[in-house]
Parts: sequence; structure tokens; C-alpha cells
Amino acid sequence: MTPPHVPSLESLSINGGSSFRLPPSPNIPGIQLHDENSRAQPVRRDTRPLKSTDTDVEVTVTYPSNDEHYISLNKLLRRHARKDSAGETFWPMRLLHLILTPKRVHNALTSTECFGIDEQQIDTYCKAIAPDNPSFPGSKYTKIFANLILLGKGKHFSILFQHRISDDCLPLVAIANGDDSGLGLSHEQGIHPFFTQCNWGDPAIDNFVTYQRGLSPQYFGLDKENKAQHFEIRTRTILPWLRTYKEEDAGGYSTVRRYLMDPESHGFHDTLRSITLNGDCVAVKSIKTASHNKNWLDEVKMLRRFSGKDHPHLITLLCSYTMDGTNHLVFPCAKMDLDRYWEEMESPIRGPGHIDVIRMRWVSKQIQGLMEALKFIHDPQKQLLDAENMFGRHGDLKPQNVLWFQSPSDKHGILVITDLGLAEVHRDQSKSNIPNQQVPVTPGYRPPECDIEGGKLSRAFDIWTMGCMLLEKICWLLGGQDMREDFENDRMSVYVTGALTPIFFDIQQIDETRSYVVMVKESVFEWMELLLRSESCTAFIRDLVHLIHDKLIVVLSPSTLRGRAEDILKAVDAIHNSATNEANLDYIRKPVPEKCILPRRLAVEVDLNSTAKTSINNARTRGAAVAKFNGEPGEVSRVSKADFENAQGE
Repeated sequence: MTPPHVPSLESLSINGGSSFRLPPSPNIPGIQLHDENSRAQPVRRDTRPLKSTDTDVEVTVTYPSNDEHYISLNKLLRRHARKDSAGETFWPMRLLHLILTPKRVHNALTSTECFGIDEQQIDTYCKAIAPDNPSFPGSKYTKIFANLILLGKGKHFSILFQHRISDDCLPLVAIANGDDSGLGLSHEQGIHPFFTQCNWGDPAIDNFVTYQRGLSPQYFGLDKENKAQHFEIRTRTILPWLRTYKEEDAGGYSTVRRYLMDPESHGFHDTLRSITLNGDCVAVKSIKTASHNKNWLDEVKMLRRFSGKDHPHLITLLCSYTMDGTNHLVFPCAKMDLDRYWEEMESPIRGPGHIDVIRMRWVSKQIQGLMEALKFIHDPQKQLLDAENMFGRHGDLKPQNVLWFQSPSDKHGILVITDLGLAEVHRDQSKSNIPNQQVPVTPGYRPPECDIEGGKLSRAFDIWTMGCMLLEKICWLLGGQDMREDFENDRMSVYVTGALTPIFFDIQQIDETRSYVVMVKESVFEWMELLLRSESCTAFIRDLVHLIHDKLIVVLSPSTLRGRAEDILKAVDAIHNSATNEANLDYIRKPVPEKCILPRRLAVEVDLNSTAKTSINNARTRGAAVAKFNGEPGEVSRVSKADFENAQGE
């Protein structure tokens, strides 16, 4: 079956061709010879336990020890075979190199396993089966020989060698012969005559085809520049998942499932060790339908532009692959997302005078890291994009899109921004020209421009959502998950659709003109004041709340602009420097409640877009009405479409 076509990806190296075979030579343009060809170092131990930190179930893989030279290769191959999560047996190439050592192969060729083989050719056969340098450019016969040993037909190796049926010929396919004499084996060069010389019956040929699947599992690795690459994988190829965990709906257009990978079937060891303590566990994001292929292509491009290799608080794409018409992305496996972290983890603040300074500094460091990552997306280094005047934005920041990894570099872990499915990069003349009403966004963090005529997915969009997330984080710090839920409940109001939502802004109608105004919800201001009055509010929290009020959760108008990522990061840097200043521990430890009334900004009179107007009209037919604006005319700032577009910035 021909692998499904995948549109080309910008700067994405494609490892094309059959996944049943290794690349025939290392000099294919744009393609690196997989390091699965390299011979692994001898393993002295017999077993290796693999354990994901997400589960108590331990999976053990075995390796041949140096004292197993005199066990038959058939038994050795079966003893150390891997089992995937569906129970299928497979042997990764690295494992074959560990089993089929030159000494063991020589012993097998001179034993009853290969009785009758041409003894004068044994040295030649050994070099073809177990070469000293497995990456040499000639044909190899490692999988062919292993298959014959498993079949109990090692004596026929010389016939296959004579006909040059090497690993490069795989996969062979069982087909019916024209003379009705049974099955034959074929590949693109046609039917091979060797099976008549071997006098194989149909069962042996069927078993040969079965074993070759197990001897050609998929290998995943980085390209020669140590970057993620794409794989097109044949139908029925065995994927190296030793254990499969429960599938989770990632929302939108994808699902996510965690897998424990066979350690000899991937080249991500250094990358995974630098990011997570989750061992060989990976998360695979699968696209639900072909209609979302463009989203997938866009996300791959963004993931390659903005990677954890460039900033530690951005997710690292390990690879992508297409199989049976479905597209997949492979990532390191996180312990949980930020939403679940808030639910399960205790706050470092357990009341006045009971503040865990070390964890509070970790919280400060993570806020700084997330803001750095967002600034990196908004203003990427030009060398990453190979173009000048390029700007990016994420488009869907929320707790579910921030992952917590158990990190080898920090015992408290690290928070990482993920899910770049809605992210975009634009040149300065077109970076903000996407109508927001056409983009699915998290209802609770939906910024006002989604409903305003001229609203665009600008970088200011991310600043609003970051502000929402940080304000919820402060609720968790001061009162745990209970306070966060109370804050959400107090934000609940009837949206223009007629449904209750916890968005952070209100749309209200002015009676006299039947026009509409947008403003930050009064409950949001009241909660900011409540957090500042808390008996556990430190100077660290106070400064964060004021920053959110002044620069992040702001309805845009010519006179009220949100801060740019660069300016907000400078403020966050100053806060973090104060939080880590040993000479001023009181900044992060001593409560300094502040009783104040935060300034309310003018309501902004706007023209709603057609989607919002339609929602209002539909809600009216169901008896739901938009709230009336009770303020004075002087409390309203009128904004034209042109002014609003300018206020959003780039």
C-alpha cells in the first residue's frame, strides 16, 4: 500500500520511503542515515526496568549478556524480543546488533542452526550479517539472517545471499505463483526464484512475512541537525510502544495518548533526559480528521520555529509521522497540565506567616519563564525565521496549554507552553489580519476583540489571556483551588449568546443609542482588590496584581493600551529579582495587605462584529437580553473601527 501523501513542510526534512527498511546509503540528499544502524555498546546487565512516573506499572526489557554466546540464536532472539502494547513481537535494529554479534553469528553458521552452509564463505557471511561498522554503505543481511534463524531455516542463508536478497529488499510480499505451485516472495524487482531452491511451503513463506514485520519496527530519531523530522510509515508497521495509556481529548481537532517507548527504538534519549524525568514516555497528539490537516501543518511549522531547544519554557517537538492517513505529533510526556497542577498541588502559601519561600521563588521563576517564552514568540530572533520584521503570537494561552514537567534541573519542575495549533507568524504588514470571530478560543479567557468589529489576532490577544491566567494563579497562591473556583463562579454572567460564561469582560447596551460598550467585569476588579486585601498578600503578589490591572487585563482603546510582551517582561524581571534578593526576604515572605480601590477605566463604546450581533439577536428570541449600561455618558469612550484596529497594535 502506498503511504498517504503529506504536503511538504517548510524546512522539514522528510524520511520518505518504506519504514520496513533502512536507508540504503548515507548519502541521500536531505536525509540522514538513522542512528539505529549504529552498533550499541555491549550491555552488561540482563534486564532494564522502564517506568513512567505517571504509573506504578513497571515494564522490563531484557538484553543479552556476554555469557550467552553458546545459546542458540533462535532461543536468544526469542528470549530478548520486545512486546508492543498489543502483544506483537518485535526486534529493534539496535537489539539485533546486540544479539547478532560477530562471535555469535560465526558460532551459528558453524552449528546445526545453519547445517550444510558453505564453510568457505562463513567469513564473508559474518561480515554481511554482523559488520564491524553497521553504517557501512554496502548491503546488509542482519534482518534476513535473523528471519531465517527464527524460521529454523538458517541453512538457506547462502541461497538468499547468492540472489542478493538483503535487508534492502525488504519488505517482501507473499504472492500466488502463476503456475499455482503455491506462494512466492516478491518486491519491486519481481518474484524471487530462491523459494523454489529452498523448497519452502506456504506456511514458511507466511511466517517469513510475519517475522519481517517484527524485524522492521519503526525507529524514531532526530535529523542530522538534531531537529525534529517527519516520517511516513507504512500500514501495519509495528510502532515501538511497549505500553499504551488512556487516550485524552485535547479539544479542538486532536486527541493525545501517552506511550512508553522501547529504549532501543528511538534516538531521543539526550533530549528527553534534558527535559523530563519521565524516562522513555512520550505523548502523541493525533489529528482527528483529514479536514484539519492544515492546522497540523501550521502547528508543525510553529513547533519547529519555536522549540524547547530555543527556550526551555516552550514545548519540544520530537518528531511527526503519518500512518494510515492520520497525522501525529510526538512530544516529551508531561506529568500534568497547569489546570490539574492547581487542582492537585498545595499552594506554597498556607496562611499569614506560613509561606514556603523556596516554592514561592519557584513560582516567580516560572512566571518569568512563561513571560520570556511568550516574548520569544512575539519577537523571535530573526535568525530563527530567516526573515526580517517577523512577529508571532500563540493564540490560545490557557492553563490546559501549559504543561508541568518533572525536571532534572529543578526538583520543583518546570512549566512549558504547548499547543501551537492556533499560533501564527506574520510579516509586519499582515501579522494581525485574521478575524478573531472565526477562531475558536477558550471561552473563559476570550478577549473583547473577539466580538468587536475590526478585532484581530494580534499579540495583544496573548497579553489578555496571559493576564487571565496569572490572576487565576494568584487566586491559587492565596487560597488554593477553592479560591480559584470561587473567582470563576463570581465571574459567571450571561454572555451575548445567552449562556453563562466566566469571561473577564462585559458587553452592555446603552438604551438611548442602542449601541454597545465593553468593559472589564466589575467582579474582576473586586477580586483584584480582594486579593490585595488578603492577610497573606505579600509585596510580590501586590506587584503582580497591579501589573495585571495596569498592563494585561485591559479593554483596548486609543487611551488604554495593553503592555507589550517586552515591557511586561521587564516588569516581571524586576519582580523576580526582588523575590530572589536575599537581602530583602520580606518582599516574598512578609504579608503587606493593601486596602485600596483600583481605578476603573472608561467603558469603551464599540461596533460589534456580525457574529456577536447575530448571537445577541438569537438570544433575544429565546428571552435573553444583554445587560443595560447604567453608567453616565462621561464614563464612556467612543472608539471607531479604525482607532480600535490601531489600538490592537501588531
